[in-house]
Order: sequence, then structure tokens, then C-alpha cells
Amino acid sequence: MSGKQSPFAKIWVSRELVRELIWLADHITASSGIFILDSVDWPISTANETLYTDASSVGMGYWSPSRNMGFHSAINERDQRDKTKGIFYFEALAVTSALLWVAQLQPAPKRVVIFTDSRNTVDIFNSLRASPRYNPFLITAVDLLIRFRVQLSVRHVPGEENSVADALSRHKFDVARGLSPGITLLPFTPPRLMLGAAQI
Repeated sequence: MSGKQSPFAKIWVSRELVRELIWLADHITASSGIFILDSVDWPISTANETLYTDASSVGMGYWSPSRNMGFHSAINERDQRDKTKGIFYFEALAVTSALLWVAQLQPAPKRVVIFTDSRNTVDIFNSLRASPRYNPFLITAVDLLIRFRVQLSVRHVPGEENSVADALSRHKFDVARGLSPGITLLPFTPPRLMLGAAQI
């Protein structure tokens, strides 16, 4: 709607936008009226869980330092060839995957910090604003935050300080073991992204 001069002019909306508007309306209707996030900005020292994520041309990974658990997933050849899915797509998918895992812990953590070396990924998760093709990541994340009553902060970390997640994303498991002795390595399947309303 940006750049429009007439407040009564009609605008074209896509099926995706309609789906997302219905999703928003459903959430507002079901809401208790309480702000989704108890606090927009909170010190990372108060986080209950901290994770590091990364993506490479061959895979994704995330690491829980407190549990010394590392998770890895390969990017299949079809997705590697898909030019619409660049590294940013998989960086965002790694964060979403890590959020899904940590939100389902028992008991669920109240505050979660996820570090990534992708500034674009930090921006979309903290602003909840992205180009339409990345909205499914945000819709999935918000659904998880509401469902499990988790607060999320996505922060940037320099690449050289993200070495364990980097090794996991590249399937360099010996490197990961050297960086974090005793690490438990497990595969993960990325979540199916939500598209907003189930039907329109």
C-alpha cells in the first residue's frame, strides 16, 4: 500500500496476501488482548536457552552449547539447483528449525536467543517484516511463539564466532567434535512452513 495517494483507491491483492490477512484476523480474533511479547527488548543474559545456527551450500546446522547438542540437515540437490532458494532462504530455515526444536523442550523455555551470522535473517525475525516469499518463515515462527508461549530474540554473531554451527552446516563433524568435545550429533528435518490461513 506504500506510495498510494488516494486513501480510497482500490489495491490489488494476491492469494498469498489474502491468506496472510486471514491468518492475522484469526489470530486477532482468538487473542486474549494481551501483547504477544511480554517484552520486546530484554537482556540476552536472561535467556533460558541459547542456540547458534548456520547454513551453507550443502546443509544447515544448529548447536545448543548448554546441552552440547548439534543438529544437521542436508540440502537436497533439487533445492541446491533452485535459484529462488539462495543462502538467505536456508539461513532463515535454520533459525526456524532451531526455534521449533527449542520451543518443544519440556519445560518450554520462556526466553530464547538464536545467534546467526546472517544479518538479513536477524532483520526479518526482529522486525517481523520481509518480502512476501519469506513471510512463511515469520508466520511459522509467530505460530510457534504463541503456541508455546516463548519469547525470541535473534542476534547477529560474527562468522568466526559461529564455528560449531558452521561445521555442522558443512557436515564437518570431526571439526564440530574438535570444537565442542563430547558433542551429541543428530540429524533434523526442517519444518513444513506455514502459509497463513489453511484455506481461503
